[in-house]
Amino acid sequence: MNRTTTSASIALLLLVASAQAQFAVGLKNVEFHLGPNFVDKTVLADGSVALALGLGTEFGSWNDFSTYFHFDYWWDSDETKEFVGYNGYIPVYSTTDNKTSEINLSLGVKRELKLALPFTSYFLMGGGLSLYSYDFASDDDTETDFSLHLAYEADYKISDELMAFARIKKSTNGGNYLGLQVGVSYLIK
Repeated sequence: MNRTTTSASIALLLLVASAQAQFAVGLKNVEFHLGPNFVDKTVLADGSVALALGLGTEFGSWNDFSTYFHFDYWWDSDETKEFVGYNGYIPVYSTTDNKTSEINLSLGVKRELKLALPFTSYFLMGGGLSLYSYDFASDDDTETDFSLHLAYEADYKISDELMAFARIKKSTNGGNYLGLQVGVSYLIK
């Protein structure tokens, strides 16, 4: 199944589900998260770990699902040395700075998993746009693509207004990364 068919199937499923459910709109929280993204080796030659930052919010719900928006940004910069030759007996190297980054804007649905744990756990699924950029010595480019993601999240209520969370998230396209995110969410009454 190609990406267009998969995307259309998910959109149709969400459309049908939302038509038969009571949708409530209202800002529920605002979150900040950060953590490492393990980027695919096809994107970064060394399969680097990139630092990621993000913001998010939950803004609506229907039945057992809540809807969210996430903004994620990650970047990686590294130097590569290439042997050029010798200056007498001294080896000479050429140094190149390689930069890679990605911005993800995504929408999705989140559903609580009713498990007997000391924290609340959720399954997340969504999609959005990935703006991927790289600047190497030999090439530079920017690509925009549709991406999908799946995630598991564990929340722990710190106070009436604050929630701490940890999330593991797999994203397709762009950097095709696996992200580990920790953060805090401010709950809006």
